[in-house]
Amino acid sequence: NVHHETGGLVHIKEQNQANYPHYCDRSQPYGCPAGQAAYYGRGPIQLSWNFNYKAAGDHLRINLLNDPWQVERNAATSWKTALWYWMTQRGPGTMTPHSAMVNSRGFGETIRS
Repeated sequence: NVHHETGGLVHIKEQNQANYPHYCDRSQPYGCPAGQAAYYGRGPIQLSWNFNYKAAGDHLRINLLNDPWQVERNAATSWKTALWYWMTQRGPGTMTPHSAMVNSRGFGETIRS
């Protein structure tokens, strides 16, 4: 998944700019203060969506909701968001990618988030 999303860790941001406006969930109470097209995929795991930038920023104590470009500008922030996602987010899966890996649940479960 990382290889697919980043071209083998070559691209720091999502390449298909036509998708950029799709990652703003306006139903969230905080909206999209950085703009509708600001929450595209960035970093090693391609953090995307305003709600993920908000959650990662809250966890890391960085205001990513208002300045999502920090993930693209700052390598440490980029990797911190990737590790946050890997360790905490389940997506449609039943466990985090990390839990799937350490509990021998198979590659398929690691990419379901």
